[in-house]
Amino acid sequence: MKVYETPGGEAYKFQHHARNRMKQRAITRAEVENVLDSYDIAYKDKEGNDCFVGYLKNGKRLRVVVRKNTSPLRIITAIVLD
Repeated sequence: MKVYETPGGEAYKFQHHARNRMKQRAITRAEVENVLDSYDIAYKDKEGNDCFVGYLKNGKRLRVVVRKNTSPLRIITAIVLD
């Protein structure tokens, strides 16, 4: 897996599932990076994974789910909420 870095300097990788879902949902890497760098809400899901929610330019919200305890961060999935 290729390692990327957000503009804020956080290293991350996409899991295969995340890449597939992003393609299906027309979510860009830049949108994921934006949420990771400047999210509005952060919480843990029932499995303990980190979830970050931020706004897209179109006003919709994007949730990015990151596998717990990974370095670099491993993006599990990305979901447009609105």
